[in-house]
Amino acid sequence: LRVAVRGEGNTLQRRLDALELLVAQGRAALANALVVDQLSGLRSAFEERAGHDQLTGLLNRWGLVSRVEQLVGSLGVFVCDLDGFKSVNDTFGHATGDNLLQQVARRLEGEMGETAVVARLGGDEFVAVRQADSAEAVSDLAAALEQALGRPYSVGTATVRVGASVGAVVAWLILAGRQHARA
Repeated sequence: LRVAVRGEGNTLQRRLDALELLVAQGRAALANALVVDQLSGLRSAFEERAGHDQLTGLLNRWGLVSRVEQLVGSLGVFVCDLDGFKSVNDTFGHATGDNLLQQVARRLEGEMGETAVVARLGGDEFVAVRQADSAEAVSDLAAALEQALGRPYSVGTATVRVGASVGAVVAWLILAGRQHARA
């Protein structure tokens, strides 16, 4: 933009040039702010995906470790393995198997409660961690999980049933990160 006013052209032109430069810098700063905001959103989305199982929406191994590292106190740790899952996959196909895993995940979350940390390790293996009052309470919950996960599932037009083997332990996690466990 070049405007010359008689007698003041040089001064006015410098001011207009400076204003143009400020506008350009403002646009660049705004563009940078938008890029930073978008990158921040992408980072959050990546971190969310990196810590979660894509099929079930549960935490994955990495997400489980990250969350459990924040816990302290007496915890019940439950490792669940589905019995007969392979035959469901082989008989009804992988889409049915995937649907079954999603339903197992929801059922496991429901049985463990809102404060539990629930993860899928892969395949048909799940882990759940929650506060524990006693070894007896953990043992009772493990038995309840086996029973709940063994109930029939409606998958498409089929009703399928799988068993579940649940191992449980009481762990005491201390702030310093040291762990002591008792079966």
